[in-house]
Amino acid sequence: PPLIALPAHLDQSDSSVLAVAAELSPLLAQWLLPEEQIRKWVLAVDLLADGKMPQRHRPVDYTVAPFKVIAEQGATEEDRFVSVDRNSERFTPLINAVVDIEPRTLGRYYQAWLPIFEQAYAELGKKGAFQARVSLAADNMRRVGSMPGRGVLQQPHVLYEFESDHLEQRSPLEKALWRIGDSNREGLQAYIKELKFYL
Repeated sequence: PPLIALPAHLDQSDSSVLAVAAELSPLLAQWLLPEEQIRKWVLAVDLLADGKMPQRHRPVDYTVAPFKVIAEQGATEEDRFVSVDRNSERFTPLINAVVDIEPRTLGRYYQAWLPIFEQAYAELGKKGAFQARVSLAADNMRRVGSMPGRGVLQQPHVLYEFESDHLEQRSPLEKALWRIGDSNREGLQAYIKELKFYL
């Protein structure tokens, strides 16, 4: 099928991005923020290539239900917890919206729109090519395995942290992929493997 044309200007590209998203995944399109889409996706990929996760300037506004924990079995201290198994289901609709995109078509868009992605990447003042960052981000995501152990948590402040320094010091990307659960992670990794063939 014919592709929606490459936007002529980065500053006026949002309407084209949203039109492509509505074509590829109407479910995902409903969560996209309407402004600076290309710049936000390029920044997100650049962060993923460094093992980080976007905190500000996210391209997607997906509301996640509250995180739930239960007290660790046999714990003598009240501030030791483990995540409820169903926590990962909070991310399933988002992951499904991504993996339902036809990889070949997404790859065609990526190749056709690569010049404007490279333009947005150049604005970040980084060396090298955006395409290399995409490859590195994909490899980083595919390398993440299951979380070792049960992941006992503590709550020193507002947010929960791993009790084990070995787990807490792992990259934000690794911890994010653990958070979505093995089933979602494996489905996303399988999709990335197929998608990379078309990139």
